[in-house]
Amino acid sequence: ATSPVGMYQVAQAFAWAAPRLLKPDGECGLLVPAMGLFEEPSAGFRRAFFRHFQVHGVANFANLAEVLFDARARVPAAALFYRPRSEDELPSPDEPITTFSPFVVNQEATRPLETGERSKRERSKLWSLTVNGSEIRTLSLAEVATGSGLPWKLAMWGTPWDERLIKRLERKWDSLKSLEGTERLLLSEGLQLRGLNEDQDDEFIEEDLDEVAEAKGQLILDVDALKRMRDVFSFPQPALVRLDRKPKFARKGRAKLPLKVCRAPHVIVSAARNFAVYSDEFIIVPPRQIGIISPSDDDAFLKALSLFLSSDFAYYHQFIRSTELGVKRDRATLAALRQMPVPLAHLSRAELRPWTDLHARLVKCQPRHLHEEDDREPTLFEEAPEDSKALLIELNRLTAEALGLAARERALIHDLVQVRLALNDGKRGAPAMRPPTPPELRTYAKRLKTELDGFVGADSNRLHRVSIVHERDSAMIEVDFTTDRRAAGEIAILPADRDTAAALRKTRDKLLREHAQWVYFKRDLRVYRGRQTYLFKPLHRFHWTESAAMMDAGQLIAETIGSASA
Repeated sequence: ATSPVGMYQVAQAFAWAAPRLLKPDGECGLLVPAMGLFEEPSAGFRRAFFRHFQVHGVANFANLAEVLFDARARVPAAALFYRPRSEDELPSPDEPITTFSPFVVNQEATRPLETGERSKRERSKLWSLTVNGSEIRTLSLAEVATGSGLPWKLAMWGTPWDERLIKRLERKWDSLKSLEGTERLLLSEGLQLRGLNEDQDDEFIEEDLDEVAEAKGQLILDVDALKRMRDVFSFPQPALVRLDRKPKFARKGRAKLPLKVCRAPHVIVSAARNFAVYSDEFIIVPPRQIGIISPSDDDAFLKALSLFLSSDFAYYHQFIRSTELGVKRDRATLAALRQMPVPLAHLSRAELRPWTDLHARLVKCQPRHLHEEDDREPTLFEEAPEDSKALLIELNRLTAEALGLAARERALIHDLVQVRLALNDGKRGAPAMRPPTPPELRTYAKRLKTELDGFVGADSNRLHRVSIVHERDSAMIEVDFTTDRRAAGEIAILPADRDTAAALRKTRDKLLREHAQWVYFKRDLRVYRGRQTYLFKPLHRFHWTESAAMMDAGQLIAETIGSASA
């Protein structure tokens, strides 16, 4: 088809048809479901649409779904701005597309107050829109015309370094899909049983079903019982329910493969990717959850794999590769899991020993319960209890070493999973919103300095000195270019005195500038004065991660090169 649409989406069909009603120099601006930018069934639409039309800009409002449209609609939305190409106009691979992915946390005029008349958890109506410079990215036509949803996911949640890391590791290591191809593993979604209750399956007639005799009287995993648990390495008893002995059914021809992954030993992986548990019991894997078995019953490999799939890296990979995570709902796909690079496949049993020993210790730890939704904003990753915290650090260390991750790559994973994810679904979780500690400010400054020094080269006679002065809500960074190597090695983290704090607060107020009715621009402040550069940032943790330092360094370098060539 010359005008493909995904999953019979009316909005996509309308996007194709609307330009026919334009004047010769007309432009289209349409509000459409945001999932069309990400989901796999819409890949054909993206490939054809971005080549056929000149798309100037895309605004992805997925993070605002709970506050946009006064809660009349909760479907993640996006706005497309485009025009038809002239008959002799050929698309250029370098054609830029400006993307804007606003987060609720940066909508200062409408986000809930921390104190006062609105509580932190209350959703506010969105009557104005703040355009924050950090949420604007530029994609090339070459990136998006492939039809992949990855560029849009990275424009919203990631950095250029995330894409390089994911692709490097996928090239380097065997994927779960390739391990299936060599019959080392078998993956399948869970068993969709019928006959679990009397009110079910009225639409099915007897000849549409096969009886699953093996399911009678077996344990089935109750995923709802685990919703508010994290760090699950063995299933608590309330999450396992014993089925009665009455006949159970599955759709004809749909039971054989899902039934295999219910047999022990196996690993059961959550659709939300918040647990991957090894078990040596027969447990029915429910729909949308995923079971993994080893045809050779390699229990050591399965135990190690369950830990690897419980690591920060595994969640990081699935978050970026899965179309719905971070956009619509907390659910990943089997296709995304099959892309997972796994560095454990060729390890001997002796080399797997550190993994199996760690597994033996982690299964003795109780799952971590998330706080009830009282006056706190719930987050995906709450603080782990002391008895398991050191073991989780050990798990992520083993994973990083097995994958061969450099320090800056480990930082990318940590920052997304442990900090930025607290902003998912329009939330303002404490891991992202709390003030950074002085050691965290120092880590940010070290990474900023390392990136800038790396640009000028190790043989340069000039290095960067970084200092930070901060008050309660904001901080100013000074980057000085100096020949004094001793001074360059000293990073200063200084609390602001009264006059300096007042000046920082005044600067913060001025940065929010009204551009038009209901629209505000929050400008990133960078001041260049001779060899010195100043950056102004709010004092929220997610602005002061190592990955944020990498992005800030990249912008400083780009602006320096741009000014030098002007």
